[in-house]
Amino acid sequence: MTYRHAIVRTSHEDLASGAVLHSAPRFPAFPVRLASEIFQRALALRGGDQPAVLWDPCCGSGYLLTVLALLHRRQIAAVLACDLDPEARNLAERNLALLSQAGLAARAADLKARAARFGKPAYDSAARAACRLAAELDAAGGDVPHA
Repeated sequence: MTYRHAIVRTSHEDLASGAVLHSAPRFPAFPVRLASEIFQRALALRGGDQPAVLWDPCCGSGYLLTVLALLHRRQIAAVLACDLDPEARNLAERNLALLSQAGLAARAADLKARAARFGKPAYDSAARAACRLAAELDAAGGDVPHA
């Protein structure tokens, strides 16, 4: 597939599943650049310049919705997620909570506490990533309404 929208290759390591965003077995992540490309193609097909309501009827972990909302905050009015699997819904709720300053601050605090408790530098790195995502979210328009 030729990329038309997500043409600049940037690092998306802050969005890697399992670092700041929550992950679990059976709930695979989706490639960030490809997700961004597909979302931007959908916006172009829809036309207009109003922010979109992004709905995923089979959201799984909510990873895809969360990543798209963090990447494209200015183009998203709200995020709606559904899934029949209670485990998926629980994981999606945790990921969608990261679409707010409070959620990202709580995640950063949890990761910092884990770093202190277990002495793992990866947790410190993930906590810094959560803080970067919070700053980017704030600069792009703030918390994303979600349900």
